[in-house]
Amino acid sequence: MDAFLAREAVQALEALSAVSSAAHLKGCLLGHKRGRRVIVEKVLPVPAGFDATLENMIRLDRIFRGRMVGFFAPRGSAFKKALLQPIACGRLFLSVQPRQQGGLCLKPFLIDYDGRFSFTPVKLIREKEGRL
Repeated sequence: MDAFLAREAVQALEALSAVSSAAHLKGCLLGHKRGRRVIVEKVLPVPAGFDATLENMIRLDRIFRGRMVGFFAPRGSAFKKALLQPIACGRLFLSVQPRQQGGLCLKPFLIDYDGRFSFTPVKLIREKEGRL
């Protein structure tokens, strides 16, 4: 499995990182799956007080008609830990860490369950400039 990030999604993550603290850098990834690839087209930031309850996740998934393919947050965030629940299983988690010299360190994981929840690393592919 791998994760493909569209330019627009990467640009939105970079903009969010530039205008908010790392602690508030969290949200949902929108897109679709094609075979064993998760294609992330857009990001939806969530407000600071957003609670990753089952009810909230179901509500968002219904609003976006099943296009919620994953989530993003800094690696040690409480939001990441809240994703260890059945509705997140099989979806992508994108660890987003601002770099000191600018830009972002992005690391994708599959949220999986095999007797316990885990984050399995997957390959990341970014859309190149000029590609349609």
